[in-house]
Amino acid sequence: MPFQPYPQELIDEFVTLAAADSIETAQSCALANRKFTVGAHQRVFRNLYVYREPSSPILESGGVIDSTSGLAVHDVYKAIDFFSNPDQQHLLVFPRKVTWCGNDIDVSAMTSLLGLLTNVETVQMVHVDVLGIKQFRGLPHVHHIIFVCCALFFDEVEGMVNGMDSVRTIKISGQTFVESSPKHWKTNILNFPLLSGISLDFNGMENAAALEVGRWFLGEHEVDRLAIQVMTCHDLIAFQEVVDASASTLQRVMFSTAGFMPVWRQAVDLSACKKLRVMEWTCTDFHFQSLLDTLTSTKSMEVRMIYIHLHIIRLHYSENDGEAKRYFGDLDRVIYGIARSGDLKLLTLHFTYEDIKTFIADGKGDMEFMRWVRSFMPCMRGLGQRRFVSTVVPRD
Repeated sequence: MPFQPYPQELIDEFVTLAAADSIETAQSCALANRKFTVGAHQRVFRNLYVYREPSSPILESGGVIDSTSGLAVHDVYKAIDFFSNPDQQHLLVFPRKVTWCGNDIDVSAMTSLLGLLTNVETVQMVHVDVLGIKQFRGLPHVHHIIFVCCALFFDEVEGMVNGMDSVRTIKISGQTFVESSPKHWKTNILNFPLLSGISLDFNGMENAAALEVGRWFLGEHEVDRLAIQVMTCHDLIAFQEVVDASASTLQRVMFSTAGFMPVWRQAVDLSACKKLRVMEWTCTDFHFQSLLDTLTSTKSMEVRMIYIHLHIIRLHYSENDGEAKRYFGDLDRVIYGIARSGDLKLLTLHFTYEDIKTFIADGKGDMEFMRWVRSFMPCMRGLGQRRFVSTVVPRD
């Protein structure tokens, strides 16, 4: 029987999977066989990092620069020449995300590069003082903008997004400076007709500045996804106001409080979010009461999925541990009340490897840990396995 060659689509998929964790592997595949080229190039050119060499340590903070996840471009002008070459036109379809790092990159050159890469949907700016980027505009294919540790000034941002009416999500994170003058941010004159998601990181911004940004974007937009990270904030006043600004349209809300910050004594009131369907909360057990109170505010609502990422610090793992029984018992009763009075379909509890290391030290594993957790949640067991999923995130 004659040999039947594998379909090219299958070869592309195989190469993409084989090279998922390493650009070096993808580059080797591209050199090994011409049939591997498409899958390899898709991996190599998917993420482009544009920054001057050598990279500053500040640019590498938080894993922003990762040689295994993207291709480093140290000369933006050579990159423009490369992608402008007729022999390389077939590569223009592969880049999906461009990360621009540092202030020593020419804005005009970056605009020209992104103008060539018309399949790029995400632009991330890291440690960019957003001065002089008014010309960074007219990119209708960009759907997602991420500012990490940047300086945002209203006039510059307004000029940048002119013509970028396809933007769907905006994320502001890190130690970001925000011009918070009310006469600027409250004018709310920007036009994002497709904007549906906002992500704000209160860790790097002053509460007042973050609140102004929230009002700026949420004032006239029907945002249905809101993600807020709070690491150093001492109260939830600004947090609550941002939620209230989008309460009428909010369908999914994500809170992250997994930091060593003061214990919150107040909850986030979600009762006005009548369209809320999905809630995700990442927290330590130090902020557990705030989580319970927030969950309680969603009773009699149509929340269908709740994801809770718990980083357990205080608990000592013992079958007779009274604190663990109270801890998970309280969660059990609150979730059970939501499920009985609302439309809850799924509860997922995520734990980290660090949470179960004591169990592993005692010769036990993931399954024993989960059985231990479930033993304190009798009400949830009565709702059926379909509603209660618990997982452990594998160790890196």
